[in-house]
Amino acid sequence: MQKAYFISGIHTDAGKTVASAFLQLALDADYWKPIQAGDLDFGDTDRVKAWTGSPAERFHPVRHSLRTPASPHYAATLDGVQINLADFTLPSPTRNALASPAFSRGDALASPALNRGDALDGPALSQDDRAPLLVEGAGGLLVPINDRETVADLIKYLGLEVILVSRHYLGSINHTMLSIAYLRSQNIPLAGLIYSGGDSPETVRIIGEQTGVWPLIELPELKEINQTTLTELSETKSEEIRRKLGLSID
Repeated sequence: MQKAYFISGIHTDAGKTVASAFLQLALDADYWKPIQAGDLDFGDTDRVKAWTGSPAERFHPVRHSLRTPASPHYAATLDGVQINLADFTLPSPTRNALASPAFSRGDALASPALNRGDALDGPALSQDDRAPLLVEGAGGLLVPINDRETVADLIKYLGLEVILVSRHYLGSINHTMLSIAYLRSQNIPLAGLIYSGGDSPETVRIIGEQTGVWPLIELPELKEINQTTLTELSETKSEEIRRKLGLSID
């Protein structure tokens, strides 16, 4: 079975997209952003593409592209769109397949997409050839996607493990431990914790002592975020990350 991880954050600006770009390089992974709210001219998928230089086939189409940078439930309402869990299907677990439903842009435009299981021409890939999949969320775990459900419900619906992204700031200990506690209360597996930007040994220590969750990695605050800096970082940390996640090491 393909390994897939849902990248969520302790708040909107925790650094999910930078962490996703780093992980795509470190794990040689595919990337999918199910919901993009705002920044449609250059969204998170575009950022990860630019920061990693990964081939276009590593990226799967956004399912709901919404005009307003706001909570998805509200952005969808403004665009006249209803988001439902049934809208989402994980992309096909083969490197050569792009399988996502058509996306909505609020103006009811649709883009044709391959059905799940449809593959581009080429030999079938074995399980060992299947790249991991990174699914980047919108905001944090309890961000509403409609009047009834949240991002956490989407994670459970897709059946994914979470890689939680934290960031050091006043109040982040509380936000990080609340997020870990909520995941546990919902029986959502936590695959790992990433601290994005900066260094705070005491924060890492106290969260680890009280929750038993120690970081996969502490990403530094990068002066420039680009393909060069992220590639250099991923090359030094790839083996460590893969080992901590239980993935094979080439």
